[in-house]
Amino acid sequence: MKKLTLKILTLLISLLLLQNSFGTKIILDKKDFDYSIETPQPIQEYSESINIDFSSKDLEIRNINRYSFIYERISNEIFAKFFTKEHGISLISSGNILGTTAISGVFSIYLLFCPIRIDDGTVIARLYSIEETDKMVNIKIEKSKIKIEINGIVKEREKEETKITLVSDDKIKAREFYELSLVFDIVNSKISMYVDGIENDRKTFKQANFDLSTKEGILEFFPEFIGYARSIIISPTFIRSRSKINQKTKSIISRIVDTKDFSTKMEKLSINGKGNFIILSRVSSDINKLLQNQVEWIPLEEAKQIKGRYVQFKIIPIQSDEPTDFQSLEIEVTKDIPPKKPKILSIDLKGEGEVTVNWENELDEEVEYYEIFYGDYENKYFGKESGPSPIKVKKPSKFYPVLSYTIKGLDNTKMYYFSIRSVRKDKTKSEYSDEFKIIPSKGVSKY
Repeated sequence: MKKLTLKILTLLISLLLLQNSFGTKIILDKKDFDYSIETPQPIQEYSESINIDFSSKDLEIRNINRYSFIYERISNEIFAKFFTKEHGISLISSGNILGTTAISGVFSIYLLFCPIRIDDGTVIARLYSIEETDKMVNIKIEKSKIKIEINGIVKEREKEETKITLVSDDKIKAREFYELSLVFDIVNSKISMYVDGIENDRKTFKQANFDLSTKEGILEFFPEFIGYARSIIISPTFIRSRSKINQKTKSIISRIVDTKDFSTKMEKLSINGKGNFIILSRVSSDINKLLQNQVEWIPLEEAKQIKGRYVQFKIIPIQSDEPTDFQSLEIEVTKDIPPKKPKILSIDLKGEGEVTVNWENELDEEVEYYEIFYGDYENKYFGKESGPSPIKVKKPSKFYPVLSYTIKGLDNTKMYYFSIRSVRKDKTKSEYSDEFKIIPSKGVSKY
């Protein structure tokens, strides 16, 4: 009879442990997405601007050093074609690489181009100072993505010049046109990279100086590029998108959603609106990886297999005769129920400045370790006497109903406060246990 009762109890415990998640909904509407698409506006002409429109066959640009390409007509439009690594355009810039800060607090480099081949390491544009070899903007293709490297231009306070890297979200494809814009926002201490009008990557700085000046600089465009180009613009104004030539479907990207739980996993997703859409997602427990575009966009079904605190969505309308009208996205997610709040059973005095904490072991097989917190302030556990708080205690592979850990080196006359919590393998953490307090020379009491 006792054996049967034990089996039934074990089965009940197992069933309870299986029910270790709960569901919740996240709703994202239009305001939670970045459309980032502007109607092209005329570029205000500054004497410091460089504006090359190959369709006009006009290359009367001051300080041009050399150029080599051929003109070719595509769909009644004229483009420059670069088909050998000897082709390209080179200009000499004096005074500033991109313009003058007296005119505007914003500078943009804008290119409209179409690669015929995607060769790793291909340089699309290179801007550098002759006298300061470490001052450079380098735009190239790496692993089929657009990569921008910026050196010697941004200097954060009390630091050396910052090296900056920006990378496009998606891989580029051969024989498709792309708009690329690199924007230096000096007023807001921000550098942004736009592809087809959509911000793909950015770097922001709390306190930084942008030094774009140089006595003599070289601007090279398409020096190692095989493909077509329509426009090159460098101007002290904000440019995100300029051309209607790119007829590719524009995607929209959601804000990064903080689910407040590292065990979050997507279950179901529904989209409200008119038309058909492709939905991509990326999930991570490190928000910086999303901010720095270090996480790839993947199909939704793959993303459902990943647990993570932060999630982001990309919605791509599928082109058809009917217009699309996105309204909102509804996501059902599950989160693991945190481990049960641990219970300290007792704290035993062992000797001079030495105590043993005893607590109830968890049946939850996913619990990986316990954290013991201690310190000489209530609810503030900054103890260091026996190692920095918290002390990590691995859960034994063999089950023991009660676990113990001895803390040494305490001040015998001080009041100490203790609490513990359990941590699962997926880093889901329990609540803190009820706090105990103790003066090693006198005794213990539950607080």
